[in-house]
Amino acid sequence: MSDSEYPQMKTLETRSCILRPASLDDVEDFF
Repeated sequence: MSDSEYPQMKTLETRSCILRPASLDDVEDFF
């Protein structure tokens, strides 16, 4: 799989990697 063939897939994977730890940090802050 190359980035040029699946740019949207790569973007979604990058977003999930960025959002996942951010969400976990937010949850820890609330409790």
